[in-house]
Amino acid sequence: MGSCLIKTFTNNLKSNHQKNHQNDLKDYFYMYDPIINKRKEFESHGFKNYMNNEVDVVKNSDVIFCCVKPDIMHDVLAKTKTEVGKNSLLVSIAAGINIEYMQSIYDKNKLPKIIRIMTNHLCTVNQAGSVYCTNKYCENEDEVLIENLLNDVGISKKVDEKLFNAFTALTGSGPAFVYHFIESLVDASVKNGIDVNTAREYAIQNVLGAGLYMKESKEKNPNSVQYIVTTPSGTTSAGLNQLNKHKFKYAVSEAISAATARGKEIEKEKYKLIKEVNMDK
Repeated sequence: MGSCLIKTFTNNLKSNHQKNHQNDLKDYFYMYDPIINKRKEFESHGFKNYMNNEVDVVKNSDVIFCCVKPDIMHDVLAKTKTEVGKNSLLVSIAAGINIEYMQSIYDKNKLPKIIRIMTNHLCTVNQAGSVYCTNKYCENEDEVLIENLLNDVGISKKVDEKLFNAFTALTGSGPAFVYHFIESLVDASVKNGIDVNTAREYAIQNVLGAGLYMKESKEKNPNSVQYIVTTPSGTTSAGLNQLNKHKFKYAVSEAISAATARGKEIEKEKYKLIKEVNMDK
């Protein structure tokens, strides 16, 4: 996700704001990735400020995007915390890592501004659905900055942090569920005689077109829209009956609920770590 965001952010900034800057906007970005081959990848995209470690990135940055897996979040924040101050803006995309946990790593008298976001890789085609929340130290300009970046790659909304696990399931995991549905359409079409390439093309077109239709028909409920193409006792009706028979909506509900529950489990695991750290102090 870090790679997806930085490439898309810089491409969009270049298109919208490059004329106001003499320097290449990519010169303002500092980055590090523990995967060795990532250096060559970033350099091939025009990024010059590739650092040797996380600490050097934070030293050179006012806004710090921490795009790491939840299980290594603590180590990364602990390793760089001496370089983070009250004026630093820390932006995290880690699922299940809440603001309280991140703040527990820092000195109480030196708490940074923190914005937690959840987005997805659809930012690479400027179609991501993103949400964010902030700690009390963030200023309006911090929110405007992040909101503008997120709006450049799709849609965004500020939400209560208590909804983050649900949004992680919906917008973070959601694309994978859609891909699974596309795969199912393709497999079923091949089973019924359509070649795989054509099946893939038309399955994707169905999802893309249906999504656009719904987006432009905001006053309509999906439940009513599906019956626009449904004739009583017709082919669509026969298919919908099978989806209902096999509890399609229930399966989707269970997928979102399971992903939400996993986010809550990660939070609980991190709360346990907070208690252990406080007891050591």
